[in-house]
Amino acid sequence: MLKRNHKTKTYYLCSAVIALTLAVNPFLANNSYAAPSTTTTKAKVEQALNQYQAAKKEYDKIQTEIASSDKRLNDTFQQLTKLNQEQDETKKRLDSVLVRLYTSGHNNMEAQLLASTSFSEFLSRLEGIRLLMENDYQVYQKYKDQAEAIQKNQAAIKQEAANSKQLLDDAEKKMKQLQAEYKALQKQLKSEQLKALAKSSGVSDPGKLSDTSWLNKARAMIGKVNYVFGAESYPNFDCSGWVQYVFREYRGINLPRTSEAQSQVGTSVSRSNLQPGDLIFLQGTYKSGVSHVGIYLGDGLYISNENEKNDLQIDSLNNSYSQTHYWGAKRVN
Repeated sequence: MLKRNHKTKTYYLCSAVIALTLAVNPFLANNSYAAPSTTTTKAKVEQALNQYQAAKKEYDKIQTEIASSDKRLNDTFQQLTKLNQEQDETKKRLDSVLVRLYTSGHNNMEAQLLASTSFSEFLSRLEGIRLLMENDYQVYQKYKDQAEAIQKNQAAIKQEAANSKQLLDDAEKKMKQLQAEYKALQKQLKSEQLKALAKSSGVSDPGKLSDTSWLNKARAMIGKVNYVFGAESYPNFDCSGWVQYVFREYRGINLPRTSEAQSQVGTSVSRSNLQPGDLIFLQGTYKSGVSHVGIYLGDGLYISNENEKNDLQIDSLNNSYSQTHYWGAKRVN
């Protein structure tokens, strides 16, 4: 009887062990498969980071191309301004020629010739009239050549702006791709791990790269925006109205209306620390004090809606006009 009881106890004990094993094992199995593979995660992050670095190089290349386009546009704008000034002077000379011809008349020229007292004097007066008319023709021809040169420069600006727009569209697309890749990285690792990985790889925070993508939209408005003093609605703006529009529409920042009021907001920035997107202010352009505002693009260039004659264009901070009237810069975030 005791022997049978011993067998019974042994049987129940084994059954309990088996049952306990079966009960615990699923939890052990689930626990082992739930643990993420650090190696796999790091490999994915490393791959994503490599993709980001490749995209960043492409973005930097596009930005370099855009900077070159900005310089070409600036040079063309400066040449166009010079041609316009030269043509204004030529037009004054041409106007005086037309007035003289109208007041003197053909008969007056005949009278000068017939009044000659000798044949040699006749030839001398005839030569004088010929030289005068030849000079008049040269003035007219110069005006015509200048007009053709101006038209050529305007066409070059239009073409350059069109080419630049494609670069800007590519840059915008690349910026969105960079932003998406960065978000993917954030989902795979904690922020501390991402910062450590970025630091060890020598890569700056990619989230900041999209901060200046709005400048692409500002550049793309060249040739589409007109300067109208006091205007503030697309496509007609004055300098501060355009800046206010760009900051409101593309950055979500509400700036004051006038350039003088805009110069009172934000943080002052020295010329040596200028960054793309900073506000550039000129003084004494048509009145005392701050009277003009633009947006810094980098490489010593800024974009502004200049005046009725030039509209929206790119200028250099290093030209004599900008240096003479430079007031300062502000950073608005």
